Amino acid sequence: MPGPGARSGARPPHPTNRTTSVRALPSARRCRRRKFPFYLVVQRIRFYTGIQSWFSLAMILRKMCSVLTKHITADRPTMTSTAARSAATVARRATDCGLDSRMARRAPCTHRAVGRPRSGAQRCIALLCAVCVATALTDHGCQRLLPWTASPNALKTFVPSISNRTDKTLAYASHYMYHSKLARMALDLCRANSAPELRILEIGLGCRMPRGPGGSVALWLAMFPPPITLQLHVLELDSSCVQKWRDDFRAHASRVSCHIGDQNSTDDLDRVYRSAGAQPFHMVVDDGSHFSAHQRNTLWHMVTSDYVRPGGLFVIEDMRASSCVDYVANDPRNPTTCTRYGCHNRIGKGAGKTGGTRGCLLLTDGAPTFLATLQEWQVELVGGNNLPVKGRVRHIDVYEQAAVVHIEHDGSLPFY
Repeated sequence: MPGPGARSGARPPHPTNRTTSVRALPSARRCRRRKFPFYLVVQRIRFYTGIQSWFSLAMILRKMCSVLTKHITADRPTMTSTAARSAATVARRATDCGLDSRMARRAPCTHRAVGRPRSGAQRCIALLCAVCVATALTDHGCQRLLPWTASPNALKTFVPSISNRTDKTLAYASHYMYHSKLARMALDLCRANSAPELRILEIGLGCRMPRGPGGSVALWLAMFPPPITLQLHVLELDSSCVQKWRDDFRAHASRVSCHIGDQNSTDDLDRVYRSAGAQPFHMVVDDGSHFSAHQRNTLWHMVTSDYVRPGGLFVIEDMRASSCVDYVANDPRNPTTCTRYGCHNRIGKGAGKTGGTRGCLLLTDGAPTFLATLQEWQVELVGGNNLPVKGRVRHIDVYEQAAVVHIEHDGSLPFY
């Protein structure tokens, strides 16, 4: 009940009265901390600006904040006196928490009241915190952008989620090879300061695959998304297959340069190199005809002509099909009859088989297989007299049904 002389419905005394202690302040009137959604803000900025790299976003936010700080502090008086700084602090506390000067000295409340507008300096501080969060999460952002770099099993799971037209993890365990060679390269490119560029040439569009061509193209485009600038080139002999793929997959075809030619022709390889800008490739993947002679000639010409950059990779797939099994070659004259992985297509007129044998070192006509050629080069490396392929091969890694040849360089570049 209201006391004598008090009106009904009168407001209680203001909690900031001088006789009121700090502990007696109602919880609704105390200064509250509001959690700033830094991560949500950064995610919204990435969504609306299209910036996928955390590092690039951090650099942009840092530049914006430096400009904002310069404008905020341009007209601000400089307080050199300790007393002046203390008085300004007390005044700010009194304004933020609704206290007078005496209570502000005794109640060091440093948080702003709910609903009060933020100053330019506080916005800048919030922006700086967002920059710090983005910088701290730079590696985590690249890991999230490139989930397949986590482990070989992550790559094995990633491949079928992108395309069911490739056998890079179905026919053999190539995820171990590609993860060990490309995971670190992809993360380094993602963390690069400038716009990174990756040049890949794959020989073979996959026209003899049971589910159709283009599976590897879709995989490369998904493995190296922006901010990585992927320049993907494909060399294929079957022109009709290439045209059909362009009509069916225009979205992928618009991002890929497809060249018609024979991998066993040095003129066609030279033409592809010139059409690709006459710049060496970071990686060449030979998934073409699977003839041992074609694999040997392609590698020798590409490497000795410096079409693969120093420190680059030359990958040869399906070596079992070329050296250990009399496999029906990937040739346009061999019609595609397979509807599942692991079967052999029929032999057409003028085409043939790879001529591999069980021993994997000699073909059916007695000539050495491509695996035998790799063994000779490895002997040269172990002997230490000179590097094979005119001194341009540093080391050779052999995996399940595949091999990776590392191109020599002066030691200033990382080996992947």
